[in-house]
Amino acid sequence: MLHGSRALRLLLVTLIAGCQPAAEPTGTGGQSLTPTTPTAVSAAANGDQPAPATTPFVSEAGFQLITFDQMAVFPTDGSAAQTWTAEGDEFLCTGKPKCYLHTKTPYGDGTLRFDYKFEPDPKITDPAKLAGHNTGVLLFIQEPHAVWPKSIEVQGKHSEMGQLRPNGGAVAVEFQDSPEVRESARNPVGEWNSVEIVTKAGAITASINGQIVAVGQPGELTSGLIGLQAEGHRLRYRHLRFAPAQ
Repeated sequence: MLHGSRALRLLLVTLIAGCQPAAEPTGTGGQSLTPTTPTAVSAAANGDQPAPATTPFVSEAGFQLITFDQMAVFPTDGSAAQTWTAEGDEFLCTGKPKCYLHTKTPYGDGTLRFDYKFEPDPKITDPAKLAGHNTGVLLFIQEPHAVWPKSIEVQGKHSEMGQLRPNGGAVAVEFQDSPEVRESARNPVGEWNSVEIVTKAGAITASINGQIVAVGQPGELTSGLIGLQAEGHRLRYRHLRFAPAQ
């Protein structure tokens, strides 16, 4: 029979041991083996990837994206072939030499939308030089190709953004221009500007960031290829898309 004090000491030891947390099982090297949650196991088994940081662009109803592989560069030889490249959903232009990226198929009446921005040299601070950053969208391109082909241009030059002008011998179109609207609507050089161009029987309406800046009268050209100009300045286009008129 245990002595009373000795029995009490054994009872206390037993109670204290029972209150200690159980040791975690360990693997090799003494590392804890923490169970994986069912969700994590399921994701790993299915090869799921983390959600993207940004939501991919989704075109509006009725619009179809014009992808880089649906376009070609003119001239086709020399350094012009390296002027335009694709980076994700953007078309990057080095600006030199003068050339243009054009669709392989023609377009007629409908709505063309896209965003573009220049990538100016941070050393350029002169407002006049910034305003001279230049590009343009060529509508109704007629073959043979040339620099520049017969077409109607919607100006991308910052100081004239949205104006209409003929190229390659095309007949000039009359249009109403809104300099005040352009001044208030466009974003500074280096920021994205959204452009919408509506064509109907040769008539062209150009909007910058949701505001109409030029309204043209019908002209001789009503369909043709679409082109993006490289005119000496580094820039990007994105989300080029077209909806045919209903």
